[in-house]
Amino acid sequence: MWTADTRLFAIVTLKPPPYFNPLPVSNILYTVLFISLSNALYGLLILPRPRSTLGKQLIAFPLILALVLLPLVTRPPSVVVHQSQCAGAIAFGMRMVDLFLLRPRDTTAMKKKNDSDLSQNETATSEGKRGPLMWTVAQLRTELWSPVRRVISTHPYDSNKPGLIPAVNLIKQVAVYILVSDVCIFTASRFSLADLRNLSTIQYGLFLCLFGFIHFSVLLIYNFVAIGWSLATGKSVDSEEWTLISKPLPYFAATPSEFWGRWHSMFRTIWVDLGYLPAARFAKEHLGPDRVGPGVAKAARLGLPVMAVFGLSGILHGYVVFAVWRESPWAQIMYFLLQGIAVVVSKAIEQSSFGSMIQLRYRQGSTVQRAALRAVGIVLVGCLHIFTAPFFLHAFLENEIWLAVVKGSVLCRLFG
Repeated sequence: MWTADTRLFAIVTLKPPPYFNPLPVSNILYTVLFISLSNALYGLLILPRPRSTLGKQLIAFPLILALVLLPLVTRPPSVVVHQSQCAGAIAFGMRMVDLFLLRPRDTTAMKKKNDSDLSQNETATSEGKRGPLMWTVAQLRTELWSPVRRVISTHPYDSNKPGLIPAVNLIKQVAVYILVSDVCIFTASRFSLADLRNLSTIQYGLFLCLFGFIHFSVLLIYNFVAIGWSLATGKSVDSEEWTLISKPLPYFAATPSEFWGRWHSMFRTIWVDLGYLPAARFAKEHLGPDRVGPGVAKAARLGLPVMAVFGLSGILHGYVVFAVWRESPWAQIMYFLLQGIAVVVSKAIEQSSFGSMIQLRYRQGSTVQRAALRAVGIVLVGCLHIFTAPFFLHAFLENEIWLAVVKGSVLCRLFG
């Protein structure tokens, strides 16, 4: 793979020196510490004291810091446990930064600017009276489900609404995801790191497809959560709220923007609150047409929010590979920046006259023409992923992550 032979790849994948050795802890102790810190932060949101926002922030800051540092300074024996807790720690920590430090500031600024706006929103009114960090149990319940469920309506539950899926129907999807994931793990287990280095570009691309087990594992967990929610509430799952149920597979996307738009929505709130909105606000306030010209202003409004989201995602993934394997985080950041650039370029093309012409031909063309246009797009997106994937997968391949999950594979147990 020529990407891995470039100087840029060599620079961003250079392994940093070992700054310190993490403290070995058991899987149980590691999980207990993580859950305890998380529960303490959630509990702080609904506790009546301290009454002041500043008081809660002073208590929350060391808890957030401890949560983020926990995967860096400790190491459980299970790589799977460590990796999943790393992702949870950095994502949850960033969300707590948003809730405890950024949201209160924005709420206060909004209240000072226009107090009447708060009265138009029931939630905002409640926060205005109670304070931004004095939550109700109902607010906390909504927040707990927010990483996986997007609440798009406040209307009462309607059992006759189209798109509702009973929990029993999701079990079929779970069975498919288990089977596909297990086949991918079993096939990947036939290869060692030395084998991969001798593969041709096409063979390497086919091997990368086996890493779909990561995505299918996410879908598996997502569906289990959806089933649990359905059984706990007695309601069917709304495919519009549980977006991974209705759009689980982005692999046949025809553009980078379509691919990432259909990718899993977990942590979406973090991307929007900490990445997209601040960058969009900065572009609007400081990079307007009167300051930088209409062309640059339009490019900034289109590109900065997208790049902020992908940069934030790169930091999250870079944190995980550094905490688990002490690999360079810059390869992850580079991968997501390249993907962000591809999304911006694809959006710019879509908004151009050339893109409008292609979209018009797609809408008005015959079935064969539409299939041909989509096939070209799928191939181009596939090439993009093949040539950028080495940045993302370097840490996972170097540490043979597929071999770490072999013990959980039924096929590997049966056939070795």
